[in-house]
Amino acid sequence: MFQLLDEADRAVIAQSLAKIRTGCNKKSKDRKSWDHVEDHAKRIATRVRAATTFLDVVEGNALGIGMSLGTISNRSDDKPAKAARDELRGRIEALSPGIDSGAVAAAFRKVQAQRWGYQWAPPVYHCVERQLRSLPA
Repeated sequence: MFQLLDEADRAVIAQSLAKIRTGCNKKSKDRKSWDHVEDHAKRIATRVRAATTFLDVVEGNALGIGMSLGTISNRSDDKPAKAARDELRGRIEALSPGIDSGAVAAAFRKVQAQRWGYQWAPPVYHCVERQLRSLPA
């Protein structure tokens, strides 16, 4: 996806990533320094969202699902609420007619007992990845 962006956007993202890495490696992690890191992360997210307009529908939807699962895994203490889980499951099953809804249902049953977002999201992500890789080219 990085190659979809023009040179100026790639440069901004690369600079922001460097600043995020520097911020994460600082010994002193006060709130002000974390605000700076979060600002750069939001800047990258905005640019990536804008780049999704260059993708076809399935790729853009898959990227959106991946970003949602990443947010759940990295920014959410608890697993998503039932309504959010149902909405996400619907988005996954609607990605393509070739998606096996039985495999998706099995993945959601497997993570049902998980309490934390970082435990809940990765198995669902891996299910989506397997389903996408099994689609005909």
